[in-house]
Amino acid sequence: MGAPARCELMLKRQPQSFGRIFEPFFKRHHHGRGAGLGLNLVRDILRMHGGEVTIDNRNPGAVCRLSFPPDKTAGVHTPPRLATA
Repeated sequence: MGAPARCELMLKRQPQSFGRIFEPFFKRHHHGRGAGLGLNLVRDILRMHGGEVTIDNRNPGAVCRLSFPPDKTAGVHTPPRLATA
């Protein structure tokens, strides 16, 4: 079996806030939209499913790596179920 599937996303952010980037309600700027929960929720959900999210500091910006465990049902055909009333 090969390595786990992985998705990479480039973030263009300044590195001074990376130490706190996964903290709940952390926002680099207090103005604007959002509650500061996005990356915290992403990390928690991935961990619940056996995955992980990491941020690697790059110059400039960073690489956010989302790692997912391999799909245990890959290659198994499951026919769709029809809804019954």
